[in-house]
Amino acid sequence: MKNNIVKEGKINAALSYITLVGWIIAYLLNKNSNNSFVKFHIRQSLGLHLILFLISFIQNFKVLGFNLKFIASAFAIIFLIIGCINALFEKEKLTPLIGEHFQNWFKSL
Repeated sequence: MKNNIVKEGKINAALSYITLVGWIIAYLLNKNSNNSFVKFHIRQSLGLHLILFLISFIQNFKVLGFNLKFIASAFAIIFLIIGCINALFEKEKLTPLIGEHFQNWFKSL
């Protein structure tokens, strides 16, 4: 049963990582089916999209010669790509360090 739920929702789960528009589409498509696998990935991707949005407001500043805005953005984008790959391979893996928080903060989704 769980395996069918995952297979049915993996495209929607992966779609949620591809831009905020993809997240909205995945959310709306999953609203009626209430697929737990898709919900997991919707929560993870929403957190990453919000982090990227917040990073856009940070001014460019360097510490020890490194641009922190660029590094933070790169990590968020890498985590989006990893999340999309995990969805396509039917895995529920939390985003390192903050994934558990995303599941708690967005549990109403």
